[in-house]
Amino acid sequence: MDIEALQAISSATKGSFFRADDRVGLDAIYRKLDEIEPEKIKTISYRPKYPLFQWPVGVVLVTFMAYHLLMRVISRFHTVSDRPKSAMTVP
Repeated sequence: MDIEALQAISSATKGSFFRADDRVGLDAIYRKLDEIEPEKIKTISYRPKYPLFQWPVGVVLVTFMAYHLLMRVISRFHTVSDRPKSAMTVP
């Protein structure tokens, strides 16, 4: 990393050059950046800890099974009612 070139660029663009070699230095840089440009809007983001794909997959699976069960019941009903009357009576 060419530190001299980065410092030259930051001074030419009227910016600032920061370098952090450890966590304490990085914290100091973040504090300085917050002073320079504070956050105007605080945001709260939600990131689920557990994957939630099971719920839509479960809904699709239950709907699929219900559809096929309903079609099976309907097809049995139609096959019984479509038989001739003589085939339905027991002698």
